[in-house]
Amino acid sequence: MLELAVNVGIDNFRIAILDNGELVKFYVKNRSDSFFIGDLYLGEVTNLSDNLNAAFVNINNGRDGFLQFSDLSPKQEVWCNFIKDLREKKNIKVSKYDSSCVETEKNLKISDYLKSGDKILVQIVKEPISSKGPKLSTDIYLLGHFVIIFPFSNDINVSRKIVDKDERSRLVDIFSSIRPNNFGLMIRTSAERKDKDILIQDFKNTLLQWSECVKTLESCDCPGEVFVNNNRVVSSIVEMLGMSFDSIVVDDKKTYNSLLQYFSTDKRNVSLKLYNNNVVSLFEFKGIERQIKLSLNKNVYLKGGGYLVIEKTEAMNVIDVNTGNIDANFECHEDLVFNVNLCACDEIYRQIQLRDMGGIIAIDFVDMESAEHRFTIYNKMDKLMSKDLVKHDVQPLTKSNVMLITRHRVKPVLQVDNSQTCPMCCGCGKVEPTVQIADRIEKHLVGVLEENDSKNVTLVVHPFLYSYFTNGILSKKNQWMMKYKKWINIKQDFSLGLMDYKIF
Repeated sequence: MLELAVNVGIDNFRIAILDNGELVKFYVKNRSDSFFIGDLYLGEVTNLSDNLNAAFVNINNGRDGFLQFSDLSPKQEVWCNFIKDLREKKNIKVSKYDSSCVETEKNLKISDYLKSGDKILVQIVKEPISSKGPKLSTDIYLLGHFVIIFPFSNDINVSRKIVDKDERSRLVDIFSSIRPNNFGLMIRTSAERKDKDILIQDFKNTLLQWSECVKTLESCDCPGEVFVNNNRVVSSIVEMLGMSFDSIVVDDKKTYNSLLQYFSTDKRNVSLKLYNNNVVSLFEFKGIERQIKLSLNKNVYLKGGGYLVIEKTEAMNVIDVNTGNIDANFECHEDLVFNVNLCACDEIYRQIQLRDMGGIIAIDFVDMESAEHRFTIYNKMDKLMSKDLVKHDVQPLTKSNVMLITRHRVKPVLQVDNSQTCPMCCGCGKVEPTVQIADRIEKHLVGVLEENDSKNVTLVVHPFLYSYFTNGILSKKNQWMMKYKKWINIKQDFSLGLMDYKIF
């Protein structure tokens, strides 16, 4: 059973995908983040780099966006002319605009099409990562529920996941009859078997959205926003609906109502529920919080024994497979190691999905002597990664048992802070001086000695304080005995905190 759980907070929203109760994908997004994939901006070219064959574009943020030559629209010349004419208050429409031009050639440079100071329409295709700004494209699209429209194109394409030839022909016929000139289409997988009226209405809504973008583009400041999706939560959920979910649970009434409206047109066999228990949060009730803490740690333990150590560097993600202290019956060490590596493959794939790792992923498997075993591990990892929708490449294991996976990265790797406030220092990083702690204990001890007639008193403290009180001939313990004429037993307890103590 595949379930989608959505937790909407004040500062962020979190989306978890559960497969029979097990967390398989986790997505968290801060509402304060400036850029989301698909947003449109009118930007100004600030710098051109012939070495990188790229342009830096100011989109009204602290970091300029990065536009590579390969991300220029094939109709870049048309786009530049259209924006210039539009902002000169000419009443023009895309459908009637002359889109004939020589398309961008691969052997040219970006400076052949752009110059500093140019105002261009750009779209976010990759969110800012570390110190890098967002990656941009001028090959503009607008996303509908069932179609993607491409201004200044006349192509109609159908998702490869729709394999039925008759259905593909039906969809092309529907959109061919209503498509205006200069609007290309990509028919999405979600359009399969949908009623004609629903598909046409979605196409009209997407075109209306484009009309609003054109109106904004006429008079907006440069740099400035042209289209920013305000309902980020619903958009993120809709983007995940390529998977066949059995149920969706949401803990926010506004998001629930928006999804109800969406499902009124997109008929799906999915159960939509509103979770409104104010005592226990949705993620606590579903056991997701516990799974997040256990699954997104630096050390992740495997079901069959052994564990992974996952580290992130600036250049790559590193996963180290370790056997740990496994007590299992295997004929030889090689079989034990092979079994651990085999179990690790499933968890590594799960971790890649959970953390949405991108870039270079280096996996250091436990050393195996057998070339056959190395080949088996490669085949299993390659088969698991074939289910991944993100573009990737899996390399065979080297003789050193290291595997490299490259995976397309469009947003930062998910990092969840599983640390807790230190109970000793309360998060400040400092504790009382030992002398001060000892003085406080002594004052309490004096009160106990004065109130009780017992000659024997036992003080239980942290081992560090035990050494402080008992070390040397003139130790604190001996000083107390001479001063108060009573014998004080001092014991150490490793379970106590540095500032904790007990008096009996």
